[in-house]
Amino acid sequence: MATLWFNKFFPPEVVALVSDRSINFTLPKKGKPFSRSQEAKVGGLLKHPAAQVINIRQVHGRRIVIATHRYLEKEKIAQADGIITNVLNLPVAVRTADCVSVFIFDPKKRAIGLVHAGWKGTKKQIVPNAITQMQKKFGSKKNDLKIIFGPSIRSCCYQVGEGFKKHFPGEVTQRSSGLYLDLPLVNKNQLAALGVPQKNIYDCALCTFCNHNFFSYRREGERAGRMISLLMLRG
Repeated sequence: MATLWFNKFFPPEVVALVSDRSINFTLPKKGKPFSRSQEAKVGGLLKHPAAQVINIRQVHGRRIVIATHRYLEKEKIAQADGIITNVLNLPVAVRTADCVSVFIFDPKKRAIGLVHAGWKGTKKQIVPNAITQMQKKFGSKKNDLKIIFGPSIRSCCYQVGEGFKKHFPGEVTQRSSGLYLDLPLVNKNQLAALGVPQKNIYDCALCTFCNHNFFSYRREGERAGRMISLLMLRG
């Protein structure tokens, strides 16, 4: 399996993709966000300079960065778990290895958002927060939004502890082997509660634990690399 593209659900002016495990895109603790080989890969995928990609240092919170060209001038990468922008030709990135990458596109206001949603961020309603920020900054309307869920660990494999029933009572199921969480379903239900039409949401339905083409922290532990999700609105 190669790079996963979402060019059937989004129109041609939206570039949306998730890498496979052929390259480890773990964000370095210091230095540039990409190695030379990663820059070449990203530049080739986007047909755009990798140096202009907006990166964030993910902390499993709910902070959303509003990306501008001036943001690129900052020396430090912000601690956040989501990015929104209406700047054309400005790519944004998140990194995952079981968490859900959530792609948001507003075709009316021509704005995009990309969110890293693990269970902690999902508990803090990071995806609804990103949409609320898009409403405030760009005038986005919930009925217009198109949303994609990238590969993540799924309810088939995501075994959790008893405490998760308190956090996600409607999305934790009991099986003979234990309790299992449907993380994409939690985010879908949060979007439904916010008023986003279900027909506007596309889930790729790929499990990172089952599918060895992807990194999985649950499967590999600290050895797991990271896939990169990239989103850009072409001018």
